Amino acid sequence: MRTAPRPATSSWIRAWTGAGLLASLSLAVAAPPVRADDVEARAPQATGAALSAEPVAPRARCLPCDPALRCGSPRACGDLYVGAGGSLLPNVGGYLQLGRVFHADACSTWSFEIEAGWQPIDDKDFIDDGNPPADDWVQLQLGVKRRSDPLARRHWVSRAGAFAFDAGSEPNWVDTDGVWAGAYVGFGFETDISPSLSIGPTLTLMAGLPVEEDGNFDVVPQLTWGLTWWPGAGCGGGNCERLPKGEVYLDLGLSALPGVGQGSVGFGQVFARGPRGTWSLEVAAVFQDLEDGTLQAESNGDLAQLQGGLKLALAPQARAHLVLRAGASWLRTTGRTEPLKNPGDYVGAYASVGYEWDLGCWLSTGPEALLAAVAQESGSEFELVPRLAWHVIVKF
Repeated sequence: MRTAPRPATSSWIRAWTGAGLLASLSLAVAAPPVRADDVEARAPQATGAALSAEPVAPRARCLPCDPALRCGSPRACGDLYVGAGGSLLPNVGGYLQLGRVFHADACSTWSFEIEAGWQPIDDKDFIDDGNPPADDWVQLQLGVKRRSDPLARRHWVSRAGAFAFDAGSEPNWVDTDGVWAGAYVGFGFETDISPSLSIGPTLTLMAGLPVEEDGNFDVVPQLTWGLTWWPGAGCGGGNCERLPKGEVYLDLGLSALPGVGQGSVGFGQVFARGPRGTWSLEVAAVFQDLEDGTLQAESNGDLAQLQGGLKLALAPQARAHLVLRAGASWLRTTGRTEPLKNPGDYVGAYASVGYEWDLGCWLSTGPEALLAAVAQESGSEFELVPRLAWHVIVKF
């Protein structure tokens, strides 16, 4: 059993967990409302003869207002689905999911689901700081899921239910090893990339207590991102147009400052499109070498940064776009740099501005200047860490 006291980082971690939850809630509130003229256009039309012969069906109140995302595949009671994907926090791994629809109407689809997760990869596998690695994280969730806008191809998703996880004898995040149990709530979105396939992220908060030993109440965040397969699904709209290019994308890049970049990899998905800009949620991992005397490095070592947040691409109809990014960041360095004098873990926020050129329907590229404000987990003083990057974005 781990007997060391809970590290002083908890307040910082909880602060950014709360920020992530607020961001997810804001996304749900910011979902575009249904336009009245669209409801009128999609409502059933009746002639005088029809009025006298039979009653008119009630008008639907939950219709997609984005023409590019119409032609959804409505799900019916009894429909089954299977999901699989990656998971992040407190370790890194994946999940499998099985669900069944128990209620469907014009506004939402409700289902029961069970999910099993396994996270065998620890942050020390990416960059070793000399501390013991965490044990594998195994969990099970059972609950309900609500999926909005059945007639659209993009859906807001909310989840709630009960969970149990085994944090092992050397756990990450929680201060008591063994089995925990409690309740969870999750928020996210999904996009139907075909009549039978959906993709999207969910941010989940698990609140619970240890089962086998006395311990403190704790809240554990987790980000999952994966595919959902609906066996036997058909096209509900009859005219299934292709989704706009770039609903999901892979972001590869090179970076400099404070060290020399080994490279970066990111993944993103659009959750809102408008005439002035396209919004997406994205996560990225950045790796750099630190060589004493090169750029801002003051000793040899490694630097890794994990970030997640929002991206706004302005003027989406143009071939070149101003791009803004902002979100939360975790950083680990094993060497000293000009802005970060002490090796260790840092948490904070980042903001950036960049420019992208569309080289074709499926490829964009451009530079970015980023500034992160981070504080070491054992302290409260913020440091400013710059980074320059060049992105190559492959759109699907």
